[in-house]
Amino acid sequence: KEHVQDLIWTLDIAQERLGQTQSTPVGEAIRQLLSQDEARRGAALALDIHLCNSDNSLSAAVATRLYPGDMATTQSRIAAFLKCPFSYFCNYTLHLEGEKVGEFDHFSMGTFVHAILEDFFRQARKMGKNIHALDTMEQEEILQLILPAVIQDTIPPEEMKNPRTAFLVNSLVAKTKIVLASMCEELSHSQFEPAFFELKINRNNPYAPPPVAFTAEDGSQVYVYGTIDRVDKLVIDGNVYVRVVDYKTGAAAITQDSVREGKDIQMPLYLFSLMGANDSAFSDRLGAEGGEIRPAGVMYMSSLMEESGDKKQLTRSGLFLYDETILHAMDDTPDGDYIGVKKKKDGSYGDTARRRLLTPDEFDELLTDMGHLLTDIAIRIKKGDATASPMKATGFHSSCERCAYKPICRHVVRPKDDDTEEEK
Repeated sequence: KEHVQDLIWTLDIAQERLGQTQSTPVGEAIRQLLSQDEARRGAALALDIHLCNSDNSLSAAVATRLYPGDMATTQSRIAAFLKCPFSYFCNYTLHLEGEKVGEFDHFSMGTFVHAILEDFFRQARKMGKNIHALDTMEQEEILQLILPAVIQDTIPPEEMKNPRTAFLVNSLVAKTKIVLASMCEELSHSQFEPAFFELKINRNNPYAPPPVAFTAEDGSQVYVYGTIDRVDKLVIDGNVYVRVVDYKTGAAAITQDSVREGKDIQMPLYLFSLMGANDSAFSDRLGAEGGEIRPAGVMYMSSLMEESGDKKQLTRSGLFLYDETILHAMDDTPDGDYIGVKKKKDGSYGDTARRRLLTPDEFDELLTDMGHLLTDIAIRIKKGDATASPMKATGFHSSCERCAYKPICRHVVRPKDDDTEEEK
C-alpha cells in the first residue's frame, strides 16, 4: 500500500499534501519543513485555524446584517443546517454552487415521475373519471394523453435526442405504470381522494394554506414554506380531514422520533399549515364551509422503483390520526395493507402500529416539539453559526463524502486502514 510520505518529492507537493496529513506525524513533519520556507510559512500556520472549532461563528454585527428580523425558511434548508451548518452557510448564505452536469440525472428522474403522477390524477378528474375505480385500460389511456406534455415540460428537447435519455425515459414510464396501478389500487380501498397537487404554502395568498409560524426567544417569527406533493381529503359532517402525501424516489420511513430529531419535519409541518387555514378562503376551497380542517395524517409513498415489476419496492410509511373511522376510510383492507397499521388478533394495535397513531393531543405535542427545534435552529443561524460540524455519519459512507463544499472545508476526514473513513 502506497503511503503519502512516499509521494512527497518537492516542497510544492508537500504543501499540497499538508491538509491531507493534518494531525498526523507526517503532517507535523511537513509543517515544520514548510515553516522554514518564508513563502510557504503562511500555509503551515493556517492549519492552526480550524473551521470546525466551537468559536467558528460570524461576528454579531455581520450575522445581524445577514439575518435580520423574522426568518422565512423551508424544510430542505432546515435539513441542510442540521446536516452541517457550514454547508448551509455556503449554500444558502454565500450561494456557492458546484459544477452542474447537463444530463438526465436522478433528480431529473424524480421530477419526471412527480410530473406524471401529478398530471395523471388531474387528467382523470378533468375527464370525469372515478379515481376510486380506474381500470387498466383507463389508466393507460390517461397516461398516453399526458406523456407528451410531461416530456416536453421536464426534459430539454436536445436531451431527448440522447439515446441514453430516451432509454431511461422509456424505462421510467414502464416502472411508473406499475406505481400508478398501485396508487389506483390503494384508492379503490379508500374514501379519501386527491384534492390538490403541488400545493404551495403562501402567507400572502388567501386561497393557499399559510406557513406555520413559531416565535423564537428573541421575539422574531420563524415561518416554514414549501410545496406539498399531494393533499387528500375526506369530508365528514362538514369537517374536512386532510392527509399529506409525499412522493419519494427512494425508500423512506417516518416515525415520531425522526420528526422530533428534525429528519422528517416536512410533512407534519405541511399538515399543520393546512390545519391553520381554518376560516379562510382556502378552507372554503377545500370544502370546509362552516366546518373545521382536521388532521388525518401524513404518508410517504414510493414513486420510483429500481427494478420493473417488483411491487415490494413500493413502500408506504406514515403517521395517522388514532380514529377508527378515519383509519378505515383511508384503508378498508383487513390488515391495513396500504397504511401499514395492522391490528392483532384480539382487535387491538401492537406497539409498532400504535407508534404510528396519534391522538389530537399527541399531534399538538408534536407541533410544540417541532416549534422548539425550529426556533433553536433559527437562533443558531441568526447568531452566525457556520461551524463545520457535520451530522454523525451512519453506515459505510462519511457524511462529508459527497458534500459539494468539501474542497473549501477544513473538517478533517481521515482514511482508516479498512478503507472506511473516520471523522475528526
